[in-house]
Amino acid sequence: ASMDKIAKLLGMSNTDLHNALETKSLADVAKDKKVDVQEVIDALVDEENTRIDKSVTDGRLTKEEAGFRKAKTAERVTNMVNHVRSEHGPGDQPPPGPNA
Repeated sequence: ASMDKIAKLLGMSNTDLHNALETKSLADVAKDKKVDVQEVIDALVDEENTRIDKSVTDGRLTKEEAGFRKAKTAERVTNMVNHVRSEHGPGDQPPPGPNA
């Protein structure tokens, strides 16, 4: 998703948004900025659905594949918006255990 678009929606710079997301979810940042979380979700869903449509136009996805992906987009985006990145290590994996 376009961080430029989200940063602008939240009235902050990309750097400030990136720094805030180290310890907060996008939903928490939106609440702090007095922006309706649903506005953020809608913007991200719209952007993702546009990307999916372009993939169909470009021949990289079938209409059926696009329909399946779009059906999952809102749930996936909502989960992402409510997730705090720093809960896990790089690549969104839990940190290695003592036997790693």
